Amino acid sequence: MDVPSTRARPQAVGRLPMVNEETVIIPGHGAVAGIAELKAFQTLLKTVALRLELLIADGKTAEEVIALNPSVNYDDAWVWSFMPPERFNRLVYDSLIANPGAKPAAD
Repeated sequence: MDVPSTRARPQAVGRLPMVNEETVIIPGHGAVAGIAELKAFQTLLKTVALRLELLIADGKTAEEVIALNPSVNYDDAWVWSFMPPERFNRLVYDSLIANPGAKPAAD
């Protein structure tokens, strides 16, 4: 996961003009979805990135952030065997640390 995609992906998800209430999304992982699930995924990305940015600004290390589990309220719905919360939070943490000046894409 690269830094621009960590911050830009939530906005990009929201700008998919071809997605509407009738759209069926067949993801690479997880169940068949629609626009509601896509919006939930967008919220997950925005929320976890914001939480991590605040923890990083507070000086937390990767280990401290992972122990705090910023994705906790999304884990039941979004955890897969290959992407446990620890790995997901670490990937987002590492991508945010790699380029602290990256800005989110415009909505």
